[in-house]
This record gives sequence, C-alpha cells and structure tokens, in this order.
Amino acid sequence: MNKRIVSLLIIITLAFTGLSVNANALNKGFDSVVDKFSEFSSEDRENLFTILYPMIIVDSGIDGLVSIIETYNGNNSGVFGPYVEELLKYSSKEDIVFFLNSLKVIPEKIRNKYLTVIKNREELKLSADSSKRFGSFMDKLYGEFPKIKDILAEDGISEKVVANFICFIPAANDNIALLKADSKYKFSLNRISPSILDRVDALSEKSGRKIALEQIVKSFVSFINNEISYENRENIYTVFAELGICKGEAVDENSSSNGSSTDSDNNAVTDNAANKIVFTDIDGWYKEYILALAEKGIVSGRGDGKFYPNDTVTREEFVKMICNAVNLPVNLTATSFVDVDVNAWYAPYISTAYYNGVINGQSAQIFGIGQNILRQDAAVICNNIIKGILTDESANITFADDTSISAYAKESVYNLAKVGIINGDNLGNFNPSANLTRGESAKIICELIKYMEKSR
Repeated sequence: MNKRIVSLLIIITLAFTGLSVNANALNKGFDSVVDKFSEFSSEDRENLFTILYPMIIVDSGIDGLVSIIETYNGNNSGVFGPYVEELLKYSSKEDIVFFLNSLKVIPEKIRNKYLTVIKNREELKLSADSSKRFGSFMDKLYGEFPKIKDILAEDGISEKVVANFICFIPAANDNIALLKADSKYKFSLNRISPSILDRVDALSEKSGRKIALEQIVKSFVSFINNEISYENRENIYTVFAELGICKGEAVDENSSSNGSSTDSDNNAVTDNAANKIVFTDIDGWYKEYILALAEKGIVSGRGDGKFYPNDTVTREEFVKMICNAVNLPVNLTATSFVDVDVNAWYAPYISTAYYNGVINGQSAQIFGIGQNILRQDAAVICNNIIKGILTDESANITFADDTSISAYAKESVYNLAKVGIINGDNLGNFNPSANLTRGESAKIICELIKYMEKSR
C-alpha cells in the first residue's frame, strides 16, 4: 500500500471528524479532501478504494481496523505497522478510531450497496429532464469545488453514478425523506430516522463526543435557504425529491408502507394507512397541537407510546423544541453558561438560541439546566422570536393576576396574548410562575408557527 494513499485516508478522517464538532467545518474540510484527491492519479484513487472497500463494508472489518489502530505501540513490525505510523502523523488514535466507528452509523447492507455503486459505476436511470436538472445541480457543486469535475471524469464516474450513490441518504434514513420544502422552496429538516439517531447516540456514548446530527443537517438547510436563489432552490428541490432526500408539502413520505409500525423517534404508533402519529394518552384539548408537532418531528414521546402531556418541560427541552420549530440559523459556538455541558445533547440548541438572541440565562453564568421552564419565561423566548414581525394589535388584554407577572416578562406575555399565541385559564389568570406542561408547550409552539407563517 502506497504511503501517499494512507495519508489521503487521514485527510478524509480529519474532514469528517470535524463535522461532529462544528458544522462550519464542512466547506473547509471538503475542500481540503478535494484538493488532496486531485493531487493523486486516478490509479492511486482506485487503489485506495480497492484497499478500503472490503474492510469498511462490514462492521467486523471496521472493528479490525480499529483494533489495529488502538493496539499500535510504535513498533513498525507487521503488515500495517508502517501505515499506522503514517496515519498517526496526521491525527491522533482517538480521531482515527472515531472516524472508523462513525462509518458504522450507516448499516452494513446500505454501505455495501452504495459503495458497490461506485465500485461498479452503476448509473441511476433518470429521465432526460431529470438528468438536465441533476446536471445543473452538479454544475453548482463544480462552481464551489471545480476540481471535482476533473476527478470524476478521470475516474470514469458519471453524474448518473453520483446520483445513484446519493440515494444512500434516504436508504440509510429508513426511506424517510430527510428534508422537506414548502411552496416557496424553503427547506427544513423533515425527520431523521430513529435507527440512525440510536446509532449516533451509541457512537456518542462510546466515543465521549457529542454528535449534533440534527444541527449539522439544519446548518446545511440554513445555507440553502439563505445563500441559494429561489430558482436554484426549486431546482435543488426537484433533484432531491426525485432522489428521495426531500418531500414537498403534499408529498407523503410513508406512502410505500402498509400497516402500523413502532417509531422510537416519536415513540408512538404510526398508523401508516392514515399517515398519522398516535399517542395513547392525549385525549384532551392539546391533542391536535401535539400531533401536529409530532408529525413535523418537533416533539416526541418517551419510549412507551405515550406523550405525557401534563408533565413539565425543562428549560433546555423547550429550547430544543423552539429551535426545531422555527429553524434558527445554527450556531455551535460555546456559550459562557457554566452549567451547560458542551458535550450534552442540549448544548447545540442552547448555543443556537443564545447567539440568535432568543434566550438569556438566569444570569450571565447560569442557564438553568434541568429546571422546569416557567410560563412567563416561555413567553419571553417566543416574543424574542417574533418581536421583529409583531404588528400593532388593538386587543386590550389584562390578566387577573397581572401583578404576579414579573417585570421582565410582562411585555412579552401581553404581546403574545394579543396575537393569540398564549391565553389564560378559565379564571382569567395567566399563572406566570407555573411550570409549563408538555401539552401547553405544544399549543404555544403551534400558535407561534401559525403566526410566523401568517406574517410572512
């Protein structure tokens, strides 16, 4: 094995390892991979693929590579000794092992199938119009990374092979569309398969590194929505829809399924005949709101087919719901809150909300992790999201317990009450210091989304 090929492997390792820490590493990391690939001949690239292919298509092969890396002690004896030494010039054992284990997030069957697509140069059958659209999509990619076109041409990989390979995304996502788009071709996260999330969680636990998969996808979505023109978004949507990556407003992601299934992401029963998520404990005023958000992947149950609508919501849980609901531009910069574990599941959501001006902590140093969120604090967060689009409402509302509403929250509470996002109880009280329940949070977020859509 050529040492230059081994060094190329570690460049890939560094690029993709960086994605788990900071989604903004994507362009930089991918650009360095492309540059490195372009320095090698087509024969070298083919040799690299031939060497790695049988090892990475099965979990046992990956485990073998991991074992070799982990047990290496500086002794160059053995077949792989010199190559491990070369790899370690570029990265640590921990990073290499992490990268190799991350490949197992994609099931063996899927890895094998789609790496074989590259190996055998298997093209996807596309109509003339679809081929044209996909070619336009690839031209956009070539514009960002011009050397890709040369690499593909040198290696005999047609655009239809690339299209076929990209189909691994919905396949790995249990044939659920990863993205969705509205009538204006604004993209958002549709749903990540529970099985993928479970494997990512297992990798996070094993490696001790938090992988913010949802945030990485949302960062990509934010880039498309903010940096790509309407016409090009329409083209991207058409391509992604045909490849199964994206669905539109009227597209049914489960139309090919029959019967019922258990969905551990929403932790509810999915009646595929009706394409509706069903929780067994939500027969109340909150039902329509909970189901609406669950079908969008904004809220979920707790693993037993139940939602627990009367349970309380922690501050970090509410922030996650808000981030998922309104697609805030992702920001993974660490905050100054000392009680926020940067490796915890909630860290990327808190960072995103904080740097978008949506949240503040209980102080400059404390966010309040693990504490139940108060109704008035939830109102402040929602008001921060829509204050730029609030219209002057003539409704004159005063809650019976007005004097109990904290000064910092009063404006927010009444702003939201005037536009119908929040309301009081049967006695006309807002109950500002009461803990927000899961059912109440679903209603508030649904009304928030509705108001934002109306105000566009």
